[in-house]
Amino acid sequence: MGLRRTEINLRRLLEAVPHQQNQSKLMHYVATLREQLDQLAEERTPEGLPRVSKAMVNDYSEKIEVTAAILAVPSEPFAWTSVSGRSPSKAEGKSIYHSPGLRSRFVSPSIVELKVINQHLSNWMLQHRCTLESTGS
Repeated sequence: MGLRRTEINLRRLLEAVPHQQNQSKLMHYVATLREQLDQLAEERTPEGLPRVSKAMVNDYSEKIEVTAAILAVPSEPFAWTSVSGRSPSKAEGKSIYHSPGLRSRFVSPSIVELKVINQHLSNWMLQHRCTLESTGS
């Protein structure tokens, strides 16, 4: 039995998730993946049997929910990095910089989050790839 267009699109989108750097696009990916999975789970053969096994639907669902869970984890509001590479000192709740000539910049938390998301999802996909390939699909 060949792959349906919905399943091909779902697989392509799952493959693209670890490489996506834009968090808003990742959220859109999760919503789209959920819709595609619902469509895929509802597809039936002419005999009334599901086109995709329940195990495959569960596997796809788990991958989607891992991505959604990682996106939902809040991170620290800001990460400080000074020009010299040293973090500012904290005293009495105020940031005191090591030198008045140094400027600090904000590192976007979404970049840090996306690296963590990519790493977790890549590791998860590598661990489960043998399961996907061994199903013969």
